Amino acid sequence: SANRMLVDVLRVIPGLSGVISVVLSQSLFRRYHSLTITSVVLFVGTVTFALPAAWEYQQNPSWIAAVGPAAWIGVLFLAIFTSVVAYLAYEWGLEHSSASYAGVIEHFQLLIGAVAASLILGEILSGGYVLGAGMILLGIGLATRPPHHPRNAHAR
Repeated sequence: SANRMLVDVLRVIPGLSGVISVVLSQSLFRRYHSLTITSVVLFVGTVTFALPAAWEYQQNPSWIAAVGPAAWIGVLFLAIFTSVVAYLAYEWGLEHSSASYAGVIEHFQLLIGAVAASLILGEILSGGYVLGAGMILLGIGLATRPPHHPRNAHAR
């Protein structure tokens, strides 16, 4: 259906964005430290969301009073661990590996996300998913195995 097509397109866009980010980050690491890149990414993200947040606040300035301490602790946790720590780890990993290896590792996120959704949310993993997951794992295994040189195998 048209909605399904839109959903699929909207799912592809972040993937392409992520690939572009990984490739561009690799070239930036030749000139800048991962902490610098992470700082710029977080600053740009903050500025990008500042205008919509200000507009939202203008629409209903009293919403802040309705947010309890537990919610603020949750926001703080998300800001620190899913943004700062996660981006620092991600950028550090990219700095110390290749873009192609990062792309291979990226496939684990899909598998972990689907398994977590199954365990936590009760989503059902179809046979097609299990087959696809097996193919992804096989591909990861093939992509990360050490090179084999037949000529050197018999030289022992």
